[in-house]
Amino acid sequence: MATNREERMKEVTDRLQAGLEELFNSEKYAEYLRVMSQFHHYSFNNTLLIAMQRPDATLVAGYHAWDKKFNRHVMRGEKGIQIIAPAPIREKQEQEKVDPNTGEAVLGENGQPETEEVTITIPRFKVSTVFDLSQTDGDPLPDLGVEELTASVENYEIFMEAIRNVAPVPVRFDEIASGAKGYYSSTDKEIVIRSGMSEMQTMKTAVHETAHAILHDKDIMQEQGIQKDQQTREVEAESVAFATLAHFELDTSEYSFPYIAGWSSGRDTKELKSSLDTIRRTASEIIDGIEAGMREQLLERQEQNAELLQESDIPGREELLSTDFQEITLYDVPMLYSNGRVDRAALPEGISCYDLRGSDYDPGSPIRLEEQVMVNHAATVISAFPIDVSELKSLRLGEELNFEDGEVTLAEYIESMKELDQTVQEEHLENAIGRANENLYLDGAENRFAIYQLKEDEEYRNLQFMNTEYLANHDLAVEGENYNYVYGDRLPDGETLDGIYERFNLRHPEGYSGHSLSVSDIVVMQCDGEARAYYVDSFGFSEMDEFVEQRQRITARQHRIEDAYINRESLGIIVDGHEGTWRAIEGKEIGGEMFYLMESQEYGKEAANILLHMDGDLVAEDLWNGIDYGVMQAVREYFDDHGIEYSPLDFPLQERYSIGTEVAPSGKVLFYVMDNVTRGPQGDHGEVKLYDDRTELLEQVRSMNGIVQSVYRESAAYARDHAQIEAYRTSRQENHACKEGIEQVIRENFDGMHLNRGVIKPVIDRFGAERTAYVLANTVQYATWDGRYSRSNKEWAASVMTGVTDEDRRTDFLVTSHPAVLDGFVDMFRKELTALGLEQDGTKQVQEDAIEESMESDVLPEEMKLAAEIDQFVYDYDHYEYMDLYDSREKTLAQLQDNFREKQVSGIKDWLKEVIEKSNDPKSASMARDFLTRMEEMFPEKEASLTYYVAECMEFPVLGEYHEVDTLAEAVKLYGQIPAERMNGTESIGFHLDDGSDHAGTYPLMEGGKVVTEMIDLVGHFKNSPLVQKAVEDIRQYYPDMRETEYQPRETEETAPAVTQTSAGIIPVERAEGTVNLLEKATDVPEKHGNEVTGGRRESVLKALRERKAQIKEREKNVPVQKDNDRKKGEPSL
Repeated sequence: MATNREERMKEVTDRLQAGLEELFNSEKYAEYLRVMSQFHHYSFNNTLLIAMQRPDATLVAGYHAWDKKFNRHVMRGEKGIQIIAPAPIREKQEQEKVDPNTGEAVLGENGQPETEEVTITIPRFKVSTVFDLSQTDGDPLPDLGVEELTASVENYEIFMEAIRNVAPVPVRFDEIASGAKGYYSSTDKEIVIRSGMSEMQTMKTAVHETAHAILHDKDIMQEQGIQKDQQTREVEAESVAFATLAHFELDTSEYSFPYIAGWSSGRDTKELKSSLDTIRRTASEIIDGIEAGMREQLLERQEQNAELLQESDIPGREELLSTDFQEITLYDVPMLYSNGRVDRAALPEGISCYDLRGSDYDPGSPIRLEEQVMVNHAATVISAFPIDVSELKSLRLGEELNFEDGEVTLAEYIESMKELDQTVQEEHLENAIGRANENLYLDGAENRFAIYQLKEDEEYRNLQFMNTEYLANHDLAVEGENYNYVYGDRLPDGETLDGIYERFNLRHPEGYSGHSLSVSDIVVMQCDGEARAYYVDSFGFSEMDEFVEQRQRITARQHRIEDAYINRESLGIIVDGHEGTWRAIEGKEIGGEMFYLMESQEYGKEAANILLHMDGDLVAEDLWNGIDYGVMQAVREYFDDHGIEYSPLDFPLQERYSIGTEVAPSGKVLFYVMDNVTRGPQGDHGEVKLYDDRTELLEQVRSMNGIVQSVYRESAAYARDHAQIEAYRTSRQENHACKEGIEQVIRENFDGMHLNRGVIKPVIDRFGAERTAYVLANTVQYATWDGRYSRSNKEWAASVMTGVTDEDRRTDFLVTSHPAVLDGFVDMFRKELTALGLEQDGTKQVQEDAIEESMESDVLPEEMKLAAEIDQFVYDYDHYEYMDLYDSREKTLAQLQDNFREKQVSGIKDWLKEVIEKSNDPKSASMARDFLTRMEEMFPEKEASLTYYVAECMEFPVLGEYHEVDTLAEAVKLYGQIPAERMNGTESIGFHLDDGSDHAGTYPLMEGGKVVTEMIDLVGHFKNSPLVQKAVEDIRQYYPDMRETEYQPRETEETAPAVTQTSAGIIPVERAEGTVNLLEKATDVPEKHGNEVTGGRRESVLKALRERKAQIKEREKNVPVQKDNDRKKGEPSL
């Protein structure tokens, strides 16, 4: 394999030369022309390269272009097509100055020519990889308006008119005595085509002779000094015609090129390539011209057809055809919309119209489609596709009515509908009607079938593709709430479950958006008025008795919400006892009921909000904080008053009581019980009891909130046998609530890049450290195969779950947040356990009394006092900058104290060192030195460690191998074992520094065969780290020839320097002269199994923007504290 860019280019050019020599036989030449017809804007070289590597290609683009421009993705394992792409480089050069007026050199005072630095562009080329459309999947390509431009006998007239516009001379038809099909006359400057031929032959001849007229006019050739023999002229014209006809999908089966080998024999490569490039350019010119002409002709023909439709004698039709209507998409097919009624008698044949009924509360808001509406008429729709409303008499619109941007006349709509496939549109219509009217498949009268698949939420991933045996073993049930309707259709006579399974695996119908029918999917078949649900199992199908009834309840609930008095767009609502009108600004579904936060239309945010039930009932008033805890309590009371059943899981994480904090002027933090209903301290007559120790309140607050304290670790079978089933169920319910609480705080505190530091505290406060540890460890332990969880966290989870068997492990409280984000959450949680003085290894249960005993370490008076003193020092040292940077002294102090509590103090230490070094005030320098001494005693430096990683794909490790090892020698060996022919991405070696500083993390040492150390050298912390500097020195000695050079693909086993394994480690035998042998101990390299290395494999997206990470941290390290809305120290980034 090539080892540098020049060799790769040589490989490609050698392949081009060999391909050119093999090109000139009849079959391969025709194949090349077919490819060229699809890529007529590509160069000859790239067209030939595509034809050689993938002759069936139709549309190519780069890997990232498919993703970013078309939302399509290259399928795994596909081999790219190598082409040549420009890669110019810019260089700066010194050159003599030239006077622009005289053109003479400009002389300096010393009489010598002056020079200046200029930037010049040097053309270069590189080998680039593209992929064909057939090698990708994803969104369908946008309609480019080309389909209608494929030529056919039906399009004969517009094709020939387009040819006339492209030809440089007039085209006429005549009898030709010689019997020739046509000719170009250089003397008369015209193209003559024999009359009486078939339309297909006429089109072929017209293109052939147009090519002659463009390329072989005698006068033009003489002026340009071009000479071509008769055979060359015929080859070029015939080749242009073939490529043009192939592009427009005209029949080319009669074409053959038996003379091509004889013509090419004896001609040099330059002459052959010149002719082939001429053919390509001319074909491209003709193709582009014909396409433009056909588009124009098609538009004119549409206008003419519309005029013909208007020539009807039916009263009102002419006026109706010329009326503008709003374009809409209803039930996935194009229709027209009118606010008024339409004269049905004037409608052309094949066009239908239906009325839309408005709701009783708002007649102008359409909710149903019917044949005809007399009362509450909201609008009328016109459709070229008939809609059967006979079964239900009316169809719900749901979310299926969508307004488009423009208006068209009825005549224009009718003409445009002719181009659509009637059968495909009817399938779209039936499926979309089912989305809004699911009851057609659950309790309808006609034979139908529907397909349901699990929701795509991460919460249901553990259920996907699992058979019924698995569900039974894990005490899991098939719940209709977990599924989405994805497709429905009429049930053909004699259709079976096996037939449906085959169809939705091998022949997906048009418009089907689900995955191929698989285990865990549900098929509902309605025959003879009875609907039955079948679970796709590992073998055959299993009937689900309750699924249909569950979906009927869900559908009824959705319909009730749709028909309710209040919805998300409601405005102008009058509420008894409240002035003016109100509009909905927020909706929330709780326990199957919808509640809407309403805002005064007159006073807006200046007035308090109210909460209405979807039926218009007043639930809560005088609301200033949105849907908070007090509102949720009011909803619970509403449920109780109206006898509506609900689950505790319908309500969010926050409980009524929590712990509030108050910072005294001395810097000491005091605590009190916060009432989340009154949003103030809990207490009688304004008396607020303050506590010095947070632990004094913890049990009291949890008891006030009715929180279950202990975790029940035994199985359901054990609980039944020992009469402990109630404890089991109660703990299980609390585990599930904890799982949802973790998911909630992650959703609310993850911005796509960073997880906020305060995300742990509310979970521990609400559920306790023991339960949180149990739920997190259960989740990680369940997914030990997932490389996105770190090895350290997997080991921690195993220790917490000691004694829990696979049969005992529960799946109903697995946290479904993204594993990479959850891994960071677990890291933060474990640090919090350390701060609380709790056990980490799981050999001892995490008990609440241990939490309370250790919570005192959460707020140490010495630390808080020092934080307050430093905050005051910063305020006094540079008062104006402090006020510019920080909005609130109270918040800044609290954040600084949080930094001390979490031992994230390296940035503060660095700032104090800078004050000591640079301050001109001896007193300030002395105070900074005293603070630094106290901090170093309070927070001793962590002993630094450094490990290494090897990634087959630096950007996305999930695409290939990823290893974590202890020594660079192990990394080098594993790097050499990755097959060089893989195309997963940029291979890399890097290190992971763990020293407790802000600079701890993962950084690359080598990427894509290039040693990259510039970024590392820019970071002062790295310069002062012996571990990092040793790693940099070692990688440079292992790869002395790859330091700071252009990209060089990694050497294969055949071309790489020999490597000897000794008892001391791996020693490169062949190396650049003067390099030092590295004897790294590498005898413990883990045994490789496929893509996995025991204890070292990880599948995860690497931290985003890591090339910039070192620079960003260098800029931020001198900031002592940060603003609230900035990323906090210690927050993990994804």
